[in-house]
Amino acid sequence: MRGTPATSERSGLTLKHSLRLLIVVALAVAAAFSIVLGLSWRHEAARLEERQQESSLRSAEIARVLLNRRIERGHLLIQALAESRTLQESLAALSASRLERVLREFNKNTKPTHIAVLDASGELLAASSPLAWLAFEREHLGPGSTDAHTRAGVVAGDLSAIIDQPVMASGRRLGTVRATVQIGRIFLSETSDDLNVPLALLDRDRVVHHSFPEEPPLARPGYPRRRSADFDIAYLRVEAFPQDEIWIAAGESRAPLRTAQHRFLSLVATLGIGGLLLVLLSVGSFLLVGHRRERRLVSQRDAAIDRSRGLSDRLDHLAAVVHDIKAPVAGIQLRCEGLAEDMNGGDTRSALFQVVETCEKLSLYLVNVLTAAQAEEGTIKARRDVILVPGLLEEVVEHATALAERKGIHLLVSANSSLAPMSGDAGLLERALINLAVNAISATPEGGEVELFAEIMEGDLVMGVRDSGPGFTVFDPKEAFSRSRVIVKDASIKAGSTGLGLFIVARIAEAHGGYCQAINRDSGGGEVRIVLPH
Repeated sequence: MRGTPATSERSGLTLKHSLRLLIVVALAVAAAFSIVLGLSWRHEAARLEERQQESSLRSAEIARVLLNRRIERGHLLIQALAESRTLQESLAALSASRLERVLREFNKNTKPTHIAVLDASGELLAASSPLAWLAFEREHLGPGSTDAHTRAGVVAGDLSAIIDQPVMASGRRLGTVRATVQIGRIFLSETSDDLNVPLALLDRDRVVHHSFPEEPPLARPGYPRRRSADFDIAYLRVEAFPQDEIWIAAGESRAPLRTAQHRFLSLVATLGIGGLLLVLLSVGSFLLVGHRRERRLVSQRDAAIDRSRGLSDRLDHLAAVVHDIKAPVAGIQLRCEGLAEDMNGGDTRSALFQVVETCEKLSLYLVNVLTAAQAEEGTIKARRDVILVPGLLEEVVEHATALAERKGIHLLVSANSSLAPMSGDAGLLERALINLAVNAISATPEGGEVELFAEIMEGDLVMGVRDSGPGFTVFDPKEAFSRSRVIVKDASIKAGSTGLGLFIVARIAEAHGGYCQAINRDSGGGEVRIVLPH
């Protein structure tokens, strides 16, 4: 079958193109999905990071408040102790034993802490316990201050708030009550358990105590937040120590953030892969359907090309056959016309003229068959030459005069010599008018009239034929130019027996951008018009 190799080659190229297109679409979808995923996660990660930082800062703030309250409560207790009359009298008497009893009694009703009493010169007189005595002696914390004072220091290995509260009586300073409020290991452990976050206390450039799994990084001036491997850490300075840089830090675990990240990425990856597969399946199905459709169209096109080639071959063959038949028919016509002219009359002369008329009809029929085949293939192409309309009608009259005379028909021409020249194919228009004239002469009774006319009607050029015959009685004039009406009844060549003439006339008019009309005249007879734009 012709066209199959070309079809296969084009099909292979189309399939490769479809596969390349599918790969490009897949890469484009993957790139777009990656961008959307990156932007989505970036936004989500920023939101989660902000929430982590807010949580760690809130925990640090709570821990700082608890620490400040602990120190403030220690201040109040030590102030109450310094203002008690018993302690003042014992200190005025410099009685160490009485002072120790007061301190031990006081320590029973308060949270265990280290308390000591210093005289006016700063010498240690009494302590709440032997451990407190050793701690204050060993740490060399210096003389008592004349004013209430709080500072940070390490007492017995634990970071503490050291409170000095002067003991005054009658406007005279008797000495100082010194106490420690422990804010180190025990405080951090209790508070960390309550808040469920790790905490740390930092003194300037060192971490004093912490409950982190590993020692957290140091705070930096201007950087209230830092990050370790497992925690987001917030740092706040403790206001209770204005002269010391004591910081409290709270860490928020990054495990929930990583879990959220994994869940988010898993969800997006699942949806993304599913969406990508759906897109690929959809695009692949679309391309496959398109590929099959294209293959079908290519196959149909190749088949149409084959049919067109076959039609062209058949038309060429038909044209050759028509030419081979017309040549001897024309010879027979000329020979019969010569013999008939040499005779003066009789039946033989009449028979010869009948042969001549049949030859003319046969020649016209052969031309019509070839033209109809060309019209059905769509190969009728009208040239654009300058045509003088009155001259065109005269050519048709000259061709149809002999037939009209033999039939006893009066052949008339109605065309204004002032009609402007038109643009068209003179050969095709002459063939159309000859078909109309022959049909009209054959359908008109002897003694009737056939008129060829050309005139301007409503801005269009109208050419055609009028006759005084019976008109269109066998079929509707509106169907006169339909190919489906054409029926060959027998092998004889009779005017109007095939209807090819009117079908061809309509196709020639369409090739010139016009159309045809067939009507029954009110005065009798029929009229066929070729309406062309002018």
